[in-house]
Amino acid sequence: MMRAFVGDGKLAWEDAIKKELPCLALSEIAAWAASASFPHRVHLLARVIEIAIDGLGTPVWSAYSFSSRDHAVAHFTQAISAYGLGTLDEHGKSFFIRTMSSVPRDELPYWLVRCPKLIAMQESLYPHIRTGLTEASSGKSYDDDTQPEDWTILTAVRQVFGLPQ
Repeated sequence: MMRAFVGDGKLAWEDAIKKELPCLALSEIAAWAASASFPHRVHLLARVIEIAIDGLGTPVWSAYSFSSRDHAVAHFTQAISAYGLGTLDEHGKSFFIRTMSSVPRDELPYWLVRCPKLIAMQESLYPHIRTGLTEASSGKSYDDDTQPEDWTILTAVRQVFGLPQ
């Protein structure tokens, strides 16, 4: 209903941000898994991506404004490769670049200031993902009980970690 009161440019920008925020979080999880040499990193990340798309019982891909599950899978797998395994600053730059084309011209000066704050401010989730995962996994050993089902996602994740197909 609210879409009737907001311009198409702002809606496209909002949709781009909705699609990229979970990709940013997934890139942080991937970077942690690579740096911590987490033994089940491929299956863990593939399964987390599946859950981000399919939800737990109810699909959530439409909440991100994707037209289909396949569109969501294509976006997430391409994004995880684009973000890579870098630092939060590098991921923030990728986020900015990936959302830039949808920013309305009149919002551009504000986005130049807001985007880094959105990612790096202390209240944000993103600066705490790697620390939280490190603390939660410290001294624990894990069995691989994740079973990713989507071959496209699994293949993309293997590529991100530089593993053979």
